[in-house]
Amino acid sequence: MIDNHEVFLPCTLADMEKAGWNLEYKDAGIQQVTMGGYMEVTLVNQKGQKIDAIFINPTEEGLTIRESIIFSLRSDIAYEDKEFISFALPGNIESGKSTLEDVERIYKEPSQIDEYPTSKKYIYNEADTKVETLHVAVTRGVTRNSFSVFLATDGKYKNKVTGFDITFVDDLIKQDEIYIPALKKKVPVFYYYD
Repeated sequence: MIDNHEVFLPCTLADMEKAGWNLEYKDAGIQQVTMGGYMEVTLVNQKGQKIDAIFINPTEEGLTIRESIIFSLRSDIAYEDKEFISFALPGNIESGKSTLEDVERIYKEPSQIDEYPTSKKYIYNEADTKVETLHVAVTRGVTRNSFSVFLATDGKYKNKVTGFDITFVDDLIKQDEIYIPALKKKVPVFYYYD
């Protein structure tokens, strides 16, 4: 839930617009995302709050950002004493209210902790933590999906959840093998779902 709107990844720019999030720069929607490529763009709501969205082009042709798919959303103003984005994550983890104890009760031990000057980022990958609710897919040892929460270590919201970083690409990438006559063997190939 972001600002009382349910958001499911992957999604489209149109889905985010329905939830009140628009491109910070309107002309960004016509930028091309190359085949199999990705691009990070900032979305903004009516309050001027921002979310970083990463778009992927899962097709074999060039697409605009508007035509591409959002597979990652991030709001990491965890350390700032200003109005942060109102959000709720699975397990009733709420911005400005939930603590590390609440997060660990639901998601257990994090895979990794990154420290910043005034916040900590708790990263969860199913490959390490076996958190079933995250549906994290691992392809050849590379974690494709991740879920992180930021907790402020300073300021008005010290020790509270104030940011998130979620990446979900389960259904976007698939590995297969094809036979290459010149090599006289099968080789792994990654392709993208339409």
